[in-house]
Amino acid sequence: MQTKILLLNPPQKNNNLLRDYSCPHSCKGDYSWPPIDLLAISGIIRGNKTYYIDAIKEKLNISATIKKIKKINPDFIFMLISSISEKEDISIIKEIKKEINTKISVSGDIASFIPKRLANIKEIDYIIQDFTQKKEIKQIIEKENKKKIIGFGKNKTFSIGIPQHKLFIKYKYHMPYSLYPITCLLTNYGCAFGCKFCNSNKLGFKYRDLDEVFKDIEYIKKTNIKEFYFRDFTFSLPNTEKILNFLINKKINIKFSCEPRVDTVNQKILKLMKKAGCYLVFYGIESGNKKTLDLMHKGFKIENAIKTMRLTKKLKIETLNSFILGFPSETYNNIQKTIKLIFKLDPDYLSINVLVPRLGSIFRQEKKIKEIENLDCSSSLGMIDIKKKSPYEIKIMMEKHFYFRLTKLIKYTLLALKSRYRFLFFIKNKKNI
Repeated sequence: MQTKILLLNPPQKNNNLLRDYSCPHSCKGDYSWPPIDLLAISGIIRGNKTYYIDAIKEKLNISATIKKIKKINPDFIFMLISSISEKEDISIIKEIKKEINTKISVSGDIASFIPKRLANIKEIDYIIQDFTQKKEIKQIIEKENKKKIIGFGKNKTFSIGIPQHKLFIKYKYHMPYSLYPITCLLTNYGCAFGCKFCNSNKLGFKYRDLDEVFKDIEYIKKTNIKEFYFRDFTFSLPNTEKILNFLINKKINIKFSCEPRVDTVNQKILKLMKKAGCYLVFYGIESGNKKTLDLMHKGFKIENAIKTMRLTKKLKIETLNSFILGFPSETYNNIQKTIKLIFKLDPDYLSINVLVPRLGSIFRQEKKIKEIENLDCSSSLGMIDIKKKSPYEIKIMMEKHFYFRLTKLIKYTLLALKSRYRFLFFIKNKKNI
C-alpha cells in the first residue's frame, strides 16, 4: 500500500509571501515560483501517492486549508515554514495535528539556521535543514530514521531524483517577466561565494549529479512546459557549459532565465546561453560604490558589471539587475553613485531592495541579532536619515525615476508583446511594473 504524502505551502494572511528556502520575503507583484524545497522533495518521494497544496496561490485561509487536508488524509506532510510567518505556520501545524493523525516535517530558513527553536514544538515530528538529503528523507517516511533534525550533508554532490513537475504546473507559477508559466530546475545547492548580506553561503555548496540534471530537463520537456527558471543561487556551477551544450545538442527548445554573477560569465558562455534558450539573466550588482561592494564581500568590481552588462545586451538577452540600500556605512554620495550606475547599465528590469538581517547571514551575526524580528523590513537599519528620507523612501523614489520614463514605457510595451502570456501579465500588474 502506498504512503499518502502531502506537500504543503501553508496559508498566509497577506497572500504575498514567498517561502524561499533560505530567504523568505513578501512581494508586491503577483508572481511566485514553485517552492524549491517541496519540488526537490517531490523527486525524493517518488513511488508514493503524492499531493500538493499551495494555500497561498489558492488564497486559502487556515480553515479552508484544513478542510482540504482532511479530505486527503495524508500519512505524512512535508510543509514549508518561514521566519516571517512563524507564528501562523506553527498555528496551522497545531490545528492539523488536532484534526488528523499524521507526521509533519518542516523545512525553510528557521529549520536550516535555528532548528533547535523548532525542536521543542511537539507537533513537529521532523526538521529538515537540508532538503537534498535523499537517504535520510526517505528513511523518515519508511520509519527507519528516528532523528528529529535532518542535518546538512557533507557530500560535494547530491541527488534528489526527478521532481514531480506535473504536481506543480497547475498553479501556473511565473516571474514578473515570464513568457510562459514556469517550473524550476536545480543544478546546485547553497552558494560558493561569501556575500555578507546573504545566508545561502551558510548552507554549504554542492552540485547535483549531472546525469540527473539531464534527465530532469528531458522530463520537463516531456511535460510540455515551455519555460523554466534555474533556481541556482549561482547559475549552473560548476557544469555550466556541459548543461548548456546538452540543451543545444538535444534541441530542448525551452526558454529559461537564470542568475549568474557578472564575474562567472563571459562572451562564450553568454553566446551558449542565448543559443540554449536563455532570454533573461538576473545579475545581483547591489551597489555602484566600491567601498559598499567591498563591505558586502561581493568579490567583483564595478567594471565587471559594466562589461558583462554590455556583452549581455549586445546579444539581445533581457536583463534584470538588483541593488541593495541600507548598509550602515552608506552615505548620500554612495547612493548617488548607485543611481548613476543604474542609469548607465539601464537594465530592462530593476529590483531595488532594502537590507534586511537574514537568518544565518554574516551581517546578522555581526549585528548580534538574536530574535526573529525585522526579517522582512529594515526600517531600523542603515540609512535612517539621508536627506530626511528612509532607505525604503529612497528605494521608491529610485524605482519611479527609473521606470516612469517615456523610453522605458515604450520599451516595456515592446517587451510585453513578446508573448501573449507576458502581455496579459503586464496589463494585470501594470501598477507594480
